[in-house]
Amino acid sequence: MIVQVDQRPPGAFDLSAIEFMNADQLQIVLFSAVGFGCIVVWIRLWSHRQRTAPLVPWEPRRPVPWGPFGLAVAFLLSALAAVDTWICWWQGWQPPAPASLDEFLWQTWTSSAVALFLIIATQIWLWGTRIATARDLGWGTNLETWRHDILLGLVAAIAAIGPVYAIQIAMVWGFHWPTSHHLIDQFLREPRISVVITISFSVIIQAPIFEELLFRQLAQGWLERIWDELAGWNDRPDQSGDSTSDPAISRIDASGTFAEPDPPAPSHAEYPRPWWPIGISSALFALAHVGQGAAPIPLFFLALVLGYLYQQTHRIVPCIVLHMIFNAFSLILLGVDAWGS
Repeated sequence: MIVQVDQRPPGAFDLSAIEFMNADQLQIVLFSAVGFGCIVVWIRLWSHRQRTAPLVPWEPRRPVPWGPFGLAVAFLLSALAAVDTWICWWQGWQPPAPASLDEFLWQTWTSSAVALFLIIATQIWLWGTRIATARDLGWGTNLETWRHDILLGLVAAIAAIGPVYAIQIAMVWGFHWPTSHHLIDQFLREPRISVVITISFSVIIQAPIFEELLFRQLAQGWLERIWDELAGWNDRPDQSGDSTSDPAISRIDASGTFAEPDPPAPSHAEYPRPWWPIGISSALFALAHVGQGAAPIPLFFLALVLGYLYQQTHRIVPCIVLHMIFNAFSLILLGVDAWGS
């Protein structure tokens, strides 16, 4: 039932001390707990929806101040951070196996550190050059906002894990198309403590921060700005610390100046918000995971949830928290699978 200790390489991560259940039973417990939580959350969300209220209240804000140049810089930095992905693509999605465990650890830590450094440098550049404020970048400015955003991300993660994993299971069982990743392969080959810590940092910390800042904050934020400009609407609520205009003056005329909206026109809070910025950013997110088997398909639907969260709140912390929890749950399932095998 449990792999013996002497069958693992020295220093391997060993779960054989857990004798009260086997791997299959533990997976059932995990899925049952998550499934129950998902059902409870969706019942609450449905009852909330029945009152004609959105699942997540929309919060007014001004469009992001960065344009295509800022977005191009961000994607250039992301391309530099993902240079190993481009190498894999050039070699037919067959990443070269590291010569040793030490080389794998060095490559993974270096790649994670570079990605975090570049995306944080982008944040500092946008904020330091006064292109954007903390609110424009989607960061909470007080502890209460952070607490609310963390809780929102947790609830959204519980609601999203069930449907996303249902899609992934359908891809595996129905189409025999599993997901794959070189980090997963390394973990299954050598489930050592050093490998677990390294992969956990890359998957739970680095990837959610990097990907949410890139795809939701920078890409989707700019796409929503395009919609505001095309629709001729622009919210300038006096909540970012740098706006002196009257919040009621939200209409942009042909000359680019603010003017009173026509009487029959709805306010921006009532104005329909399109799904295409969410769809495009989600497609880009899914394409970034091409080469990982069926992963892009369920991850596209996960990205739709992330995009909806960002569009409604214009804050990035709920998206990062949701992404972290989803990846952590996936890593836990991987560890259980490694234990059972």
